[in-house]
Amino acid sequence: MKIIKSLMIVAASSAQVVCAAGEYTDLASPWCDEEHKVIYDGKGYFAVQSPANTELELCINLQSLHSYINSNDYKSGSRLILWDADVADYGIADNADTRRATGARKPYLTGFWAGNVWKPAVQVSYDKLRQYAAADGTVRVRVAGSSREGVTMTARDSSGAMHVLYSAPALKAARNTAVQGYHVNVNYVTAVRLHTASTLDTSSYEPPKDYTQPFISERAESGESLRRVMFMGDSITHGVNDQTWRWQLFKTLVDNGIEAEIVGPRSGYTPGYTRLSTPDAGESYGGVPFPNVHLAQSSGRTHNIISGSNAGMTGVNYGGHSTRSAAGSYNCDTWCSLMGTNDLLSDPGYTEADFTAKMQRMLGGRVVCEHGTYRWIPGDDWGNLGRMVADVMRDKEDVYYVMAVPCWGRHHNNNQPERHLAVQQYNGLLQQWLAAYGAKFAKQLRFVDTNAGMVDPAHPVPFSWPDSMSNRPGRDGLHPNAQGSLIMAGNVARAMGLAGRTAGLPRAAAGAGWDAAAVGVVSPQQASPCAAGAFTEQGGYSVECLATFGDGAQGGWQQADKALCITLGHGEEGGQLRVSEGSILWGNTALYCGDQSTQTQLLRIVWHPGHAAHNVQRGYYVWLGDMLIGQGLQPLPGVALNGIHVESQGGMGRMEQLRWVNRAYAPASAGKSAPKHAYTVPLGE
Repeated sequence: MKIIKSLMIVAASSAQVVCAAGEYTDLASPWCDEEHKVIYDGKGYFAVQSPANTELELCINLQSLHSYINSNDYKSGSRLILWDADVADYGIADNADTRRATGARKPYLTGFWAGNVWKPAVQVSYDKLRQYAAADGTVRVRVAGSSREGVTMTARDSSGAMHVLYSAPALKAARNTAVQGYHVNVNYVTAVRLHTASTLDTSSYEPPKDYTQPFISERAESGESLRRVMFMGDSITHGVNDQTWRWQLFKTLVDNGIEAEIVGPRSGYTPGYTRLSTPDAGESYGGVPFPNVHLAQSSGRTHNIISGSNAGMTGVNYGGHSTRSAAGSYNCDTWCSLMGTNDLLSDPGYTEADFTAKMQRMLGGRVVCEHGTYRWIPGDDWGNLGRMVADVMRDKEDVYYVMAVPCWGRHHNNNQPERHLAVQQYNGLLQQWLAAYGAKFAKQLRFVDTNAGMVDPAHPVPFSWPDSMSNRPGRDGLHPNAQGSLIMAGNVARAMGLAGRTAGLPRAAAGAGWDAAAVGVVSPQQASPCAAGAFTEQGGYSVECLATFGDGAQGGWQQADKALCITLGHGEEGGQLRVSEGSILWGNTALYCGDQSTQTQLLRIVWHPGHAAHNVQRGYYVWLGDMLIGQGLQPLPGVALNGIHVESQGGMGRMEQLRWVNRAYAPASAGKSAPKHAYTVPLGE
């Protein structure tokens, strides 16, 4: 039973609330109803075994539905109820005109077939649903699915009479013989009643692990363990397009052999964005399964994650979970949160007074703004962040990492410089808040400089990242892509004191056995070839140097077309790393941003043969110090040489400590690692 097996690794169980009539109201926890032969995964999926013709009743909170479709990341066509049938899946979907601004959208319901809206002209309006709402703002709808008669939705009025809200006789799958389950949207459905008997065999069901017990491990006290960990946040943590900084950080843990029991009541990536659009998406790395669990929700605000609700407020709920319920179900030792993007940018209002009020809701105390400069003054109230910390930090040994709100790139809105500068200043206030709160309440709070290496100093809009770090430049510059997530994860790992990534390679400092060449100052159009014929593809190779370029924007930031260029290859394939004044690029793609005129960290460029079965990409890997800033970078067209070629274009560069060896090595690191448990890629297999 695939569904039963998957339930064994999800959130901790709690007693389900099942009334005598068979109505389920606990939709936040996984459980097994042995009497009625139903298994629930805690995330909206009811596993059953029923005939093709089924019927169920849903209780919809209309305020939550309205808030849900007005969230910043809402995708029209999300399912309200989906029949998981043996041949074809179908059901009812929520919809809204997403061209309208958030707050001005009205939800409506339509049919749903094979992942798409069914006949959008046939719909149930929000006003129609409200006609049958109870005093508490909920409406109960009865939905029937038939392989002969299609889908019908009805509601009962105050007199008890039934009214048909939706009828789609053609929305059916005549070949279906059974229903294996129901997907229900728990963002606004608060109760489910099943009217069709289930014969599911529940004998093999095993309750999820009880995470309320303390984490116990032989390595817990060794400094090689983060113990039990939970990640909290909005869509940036939830993940879009099958990737997130959580996935990149997981690979850091595997590379270094660091123990971490990653837990959470929710799982997966943001629905609607999952398109396997990146070659770096995967379910495992180095043979270790990725625990894709968390307490994150697309469009979440701090007030949503505290309350677990969106009724009567902006944002979305967290599947009924909250910081308090998560702390009660999971006895975590390490917490990591990234919150604030939606609080600051998705809620309406962008004047100085608006930003002052938003910051004050999160930080408490008093926030004032004078001539564009924001200041935070501590008070008795510590804001939503204080409530989050108080909810989850229950032991003095607990550690809480708070990530700065990320910068962002060209987006369909929020491109005004004053908005970027306001968020940048908020991060400074956040650092002050963490220091003050930690000192007052003796809590181990750690600030994560999420934006290190991400802010493009040459960008025309301040506090912006380059297009190479955006999910969809121009349309969605708010979510990082795989490159942006890689840099964010590296910053989290550094805040945790962890060694950087190895990509499964052995670590080695440049030294004995490495060849070297003196380069020094590289003038414009000057070329320095070396290491001719030195490299072979099979075992990989490594090139290391200290590279600087420019004068630190004394005459304004130079654009990326002016750079110190390091071209390298192993014959028919090769690539080029460019060090400009404000960024490090692979070809024309920015990997890392910041002033490179005074760079003191060594660059290492490595050809990695990769290992597809272990989800290690073949290509070039780039480190700055011990931080991996580029992975699986593909050879560039038109670059074919065996050796190294150094030249400067449009300005003065400098290269020192140039060394190379015909083997792939990750750089040495002073960060925490457990070499005995670290992942090593089996090259040559």
